[in-house]
Amino acid sequence: MTARTTRQLVDDVNRILVASGLRPRLLPAAGRKAVPGRGKGLPAAKAKASASGIASPLTEPNPATRTYYAEAAVASSDGVFTLMIAPLHRIDLQDANAAPVQINYANPAP
Repeated sequence: MTARTTRQLVDDVNRILVASGLRPRLLPAAGRKAVPGRGKGLPAAKAKASASGIASPLTEPNPATRTYYAEAAVASSDGVFTLMIAPLHRIDLQDANAAPVQINYANPAP
C-alpha cells in the first residue's frame, strides 16, 4: 500500500461520487483567516511560597496514637478462612516543619 496525500484522497472520493451521480463534485475547503484577539492576555500567575501545605517527609512520631474502626470478619472467596481485621480510622503524622498532619480513612463496608 502506498502513502496517499489528502488531495489524492479527495480526488478519489470525487471520482466515485460524480460517477455514481450521488453528489456533485466536492469543492476544496476555503482558506480562512485567524480570528482576531479580543483583548490582552494576562501573564500566568507565578506560584508563591507559602506556609500552607504539607512539607515532605511525613513521619509518625507515635504509632500508638493510631485509631481503628470496630473489628469486622472478612471471609476468603471460597469461605474456608475468616479473618478478623480492625481497619485503620486515623493516623497522626508530623511533616518536616513539625506541623501535625492527620490522615482519616473511610470505614470500609464489610
